[in-house]
Parts: sequence; structure tokens; C-alpha cells
Amino acid sequence: MKMWLSIIAAAAVAMAMMPAAVFADPVQTGAGPVRTDASDTHAHQHAWCDPVWNWADDGTCTATFVCKDDCSQIVTLQAAVTRTALNASATVEFNGRTYVCNTPVNPAERGDIEGALVPKVSAKGRTAQKITWTPLSNIDGYLVYAGRAGKSLKLAAERASFQTRSCTVKGLKTGKVYQYRVAAYRNVGGEKQIVRKSVTAYAIAGGKSSKYTDVKSVCTGKHTLSLKQGGTYTVHATVKKVYGGLAYLPNASRLRYLSCNEAVATVSKSGTITAKSSGTAAVYVIGINGASDRIRVTVR
Repeated sequence: MKMWLSIIAAAAVAMAMMPAAVFADPVQTGAGPVRTDASDTHAHQHAWCDPVWNWADDGTCTATFVCKDDCSQIVTLQAAVTRTALNASATVEFNGRTYVCNTPVNPAERGDIEGALVPKVSAKGRTAQKITWTPLSNIDGYLVYAGRAGKSLKLAAERASFQTRSCTVKGLKTGKVYQYRVAAYRNVGGEKQIVRKSVTAYAIAGGKSSKYTDVKSVCTGKHTLSLKQGGTYTVHATVKKVYGGLAYLPNASRLRYLSCNEAVATVSKSGTITAKSSGTAAVYVIGINGASDRIRVTVR
């Protein structure tokens, strides 16, 4: 009922403001190519108000057009709907034009956040470091925090897209140790809501100091694993240095372990994987600077 009252009101305002002899094309409400729609041979004879969009509970959408000169002339079209993790987009073609309506997806309908958030820090020359990280699904963006090791972290960069997953921090002191953490967020009620935080990654500007060096790579030696429920497996990983003649940072040899789906498989601090329920999960083995390898675990 409310939709039809909106339509009639829009038509009444249009008739009051527009002379009856004016025949203008409707305004295009979104970006898209202009194409001739031959399905309605009489549509071009009328001047139409902008469409009134109606989203149904089942996710479908219609667009209703009312003639500016005759409110008894009403056309309702079923829109083609496409979806991303963030938006639903409805599209109709009418009177030779394409109309688009975008609406944010209800956070409650966006689904679970999937994936593991693992940062990696690598030297970019002697005074800069590049931070990259693994992707998560169903989030809006990332915040990158940085600071000298042993000091507080401060916001260094924001990536307002779930597809952009890198940044470079410059102006660092060669040989000093810096720490980084990445947080994923969703936009909820106009505010950023943190939904996932990464482990902290530590790295040396320039890749080395007088005593220590960064981790070059981590290798698990085994990249697929099949277990029965209740079964276990202990990861045996090898670590390589950027500069072989130097030592790792203190505690660098103590690898960290992370499961992206603990309902399927968990992993202990010492690297023992335990199968919990049927499905698949990725288990990451992470060095101190975020260099990592992973094992795809299938639980039968």
C-alpha cells in the first residue's frame, strides 16, 4: 500500500510541475549503457517519472514507472538482481534507458567471515617495508597498524576494499625492528566494526641488523592432509633465513599455528592438528615476520 501511495504522490507532483506538452526522457538513475527497448512500443509516447523501487523479502525487486502526464499509465517491471558481499544491484531497461538501484546488503544476510588473516612483512629497500595479507570474505576493508617493536601500534593505513591487500610503510630506520597487525572490519550503522585481527608480525628494516635477520620462507613439507574425526598430526616445518650468517630474531624459531576453521580442525601451539568434524580447513604455519605455509586438512 505504501509503495502505491508513493507512486501516486510522485505522479501528482510531476503533473503539477510539468506542462502536459513536455515529452522528456526519464532521468537515468545509475550508470549503464543506454539501449533501445523495443518491448513496449508505446513507452516512447510518454514522459515518465523516475522509477519507484520495491525490494521484496525474498531478495527480488521491481521498478514501477508512472507517466508524468497521466497517472493512470503505470508500468511495473521485474528487475534483474545481482549481488556481491556488500551490495545488491537491481537493473531494468525501459523507454530506451537502463536504470540501476544499488542497496547495501543487510549485515545479518552477508554470511560468515571465511579465511585466515595472515600478514607478511618484507623489506622494500633499506628504509621501507611492504605488508601484504591473506584475504577474508564478507568484509568491507582492512586497517593496518604499525610501530617500533616494544612500543604501541598506531594506524598506518586503511584499505576500504576487501580486494586491496597491501601497503608500504616508508621512512624507517635501517636495522630496527618494526611490528605490524592487520584488522578486518565491516561497516555497521555508519561505523567500522572490527571483526577479525591478525597475529602480530615482526620484521627488520632492510631485512637484517648487525646480529639478526628476517625469515625468508617457511615450508611444511606436506600441503594436503586427510584425517578421520579424532585423528591427530604434528606439523614438522623448516624455516630459512634471508641472510644465512645471522641469527633469527629472539623467539623467531617458535612458529605460530592458525586454523581457518576450528570447527573442522584445531591446531595447538606446538603444531598438533586435531580433526574435529567432517569438512575442510586450512592450517597456517607462520614465521615471526608472517612468512608462512599452509596445509589443507580434510576430515572424513
